[in-house]
Amino acid sequence: MIFMRGMPRKTRMFKVRQKGFLVTDHRDTIDRLHTKHASDLFHDDKRLVALEKETRQLRQEIQQLEEKQKDPQTHNAYFVARKLFDKREALERSEKKKSKCQPMRAFLEYHAQVFPILQQYYANRQLYDDDPEQVSRHGRPIDRGPDTKHRQQFGAFSVFVQKGNQSKTTNKEALYKQYVSILRGEPRMDMAKEEPCAHCGHNQFLVNEESNYVCALCGIVHDKFTDHKPGYKEMQEREYRRKFRYERSNNFADCIDRAQGRERVDIPEKIMADLRTEIQKQNLRRGQITEHRVKTLLKHTGHNKYYKHKTHIRNKLLGTQQKDRFTDQQVATLKHMFAEVQLPFEKYCPDDRSSFLSYQYVLRKFCELLELDKIAVRFPYLKDRQKLRKHDTVWKNICSEVGYQFIPSL
Repeated sequence: MIFMRGMPRKTRMFKVRQKGFLVTDHRDTIDRLHTKHASDLFHDDKRLVALEKETRQLRQEIQQLEEKQKDPQTHNAYFVARKLFDKREALERSEKKKSKCQPMRAFLEYHAQVFPILQQYYANRQLYDDDPEQVSRHGRPIDRGPDTKHRQQFGAFSVFVQKGNQSKTTNKEALYKQYVSILRGEPRMDMAKEEPCAHCGHNQFLVNEESNYVCALCGIVHDKFTDHKPGYKEMQEREYRRKFRYERSNNFADCIDRAQGRERVDIPEKIMADLRTEIQKQNLRRGQITEHRVKTLLKHTGHNKYYKHKTHIRNKLLGTQQKDRFTDQQVATLKHMFAEVQLPFEKYCPDDRSSFLSYQYVLRKFCELLELDKIAVRFPYLKDRQKLRKHDTVWKNICSEVGYQFIPSL
């Protein structure tokens, strides 16, 4: 007898098995998350070892390229210099990553943040009774045994964890949320004591990192601290500093850094590629790539706004620094001279002028006084002769006030 699929169920010779679904539990517990995160922190040691190996390898490659660059018989010196510059930048990035990679410090900071939560989690045995997170995938509670995981996770810290306070129950869901917020780097929120919302009267949460109260019902944010005038005691304890829109000394220091190509600026790789293409088109040799030529190349490629970084771009193209540059002692002398001319400038400043003299002009005059002629020519005079005469008039009065020798520009 043949039984077909369409025959009634009672007349079949066997029972068809119904398709079932595998039920999996993807819920995490504090215990599981803590074990995984602590293991990840320990694995950072391997990353530190890899960074140290990378740093040593880069230093060896840089040393080989420097020896190759010094060899007069080396071909393609331009590409060797370019590769040397890239290796030095890679070494600098690797050193920064290695300085930030501190696995032991991160391990201690993590335990300092989560220790109160773990203490309540492991010490209070009543948390395991009604915790939906501690139920296995088969619906049965997990038997952890007496203090087994407690000793494994805390180690030496287990001495400080007390088994008391059994009568005090803690909300397991709140502990779980606090722990997850620490792992995610979210701001910690606490219940505000006796600070109901002024709008609806509901309880508020205190966001410690923002110093704000957030209503749990209507979501209105209130400032924890209100603006007020400081009292006499606060005035004595605090140090107030007058704020300025800008500081001339900082601008002067930036001008010195730009003149030596030491400013902190990231030149886009597209601009560098355009300049290298233009250099190959014009068939320029290494000695022909000067600051003036870099400025011309920037003009040809349509990157005029990078004129002030021409020294940095030149150094990046060649992989070397300028031969004629300021020493540390000379930089300190320039800053001291700049501070000396501030009061005389305020005294002889014209009424129709609100800003300081041209920093390029002042640097040119300082270099002339210090007999740094090779560096002085890198700071051009003002193109407008009328403005240059006005600068000379003010500078002459400043020199007579300070006792400097006046060297006319025209």
